[in-house]
Amino acid sequence: MNFKTGIILIILFNYFYQYLLRKLQKSYLQRPLPKTVEKIYQEDEYQTFLHYQEDKDHLFFIEKTLTTILSILMVGSDLYPMIISWLPDSPYLSSLGFLIIITFITFPLDALFSYLFQFKIEEKYGFNHMTIQTWIIDQIKDIFISFLLISILLGIGFIGYHYLGKWAIFLLGCCIIIFMVACQYFTLPLMKLYHHFTELEDPSLTSKLEDLAKSY
Repeated sequence: MNFKTGIILIILFNYFYQYLLRKLQKSYLQRPLPKTVEKIYQEDEYQTFLHYQEDKDHLFFIEKTLTTILSILMVGSDLYPMIISWLPDSPYLSSLGFLIIITFITFPLDALFSYLFQFKIEEKYGFNHMTIQTWIIDQIKDIFISFLLISILLGIGFIGYHYLGKWAIFLLGCCIIIFMVACQYFTLPLMKLYHHFTELEDPSLTSKLEDLAKSY
């Protein structure tokens, strides 16, 4: 088995894993309304939520199928070697440039499904409070934050490799773990970059949600 075949098998494994995971989630949601949320959700509201989730899953599988096909075509073709041949000899700049180019190749498809989710599904169920202008701004924020994180992590990796050799992999792994842990504590500040939060109209709902969270 050559390298390309191995990468394609990993892509297919991820696709079917996501498919199976969504199916398991769907089968769990088909159960009757859990007693722990009976006082929060009305039955008709829960059914609306199930329809909403079903529409989300349908769009997700279409997107996942298309991105999987695109990924397989990109790996199976000579696109990656061709992109690398365009880039400078600097390991850092070539790695950074490669990731940026791949991001721009996949961005139109990601943006399309982001638009469909926001202005078709969210709009259908009355959840959309976003305008086209704010959606475009969010897309720009996504690109900026992605490039910033890629640049930082690549920089840490290459600087670490220069001074630590193979131990740099350990350093980069630690940085990724620290970043993931930090995201758990800075979720709200990050979400405020994209969303405007207001108080719940029903104050009693806050206490019900807090009690539900404490039960877990």
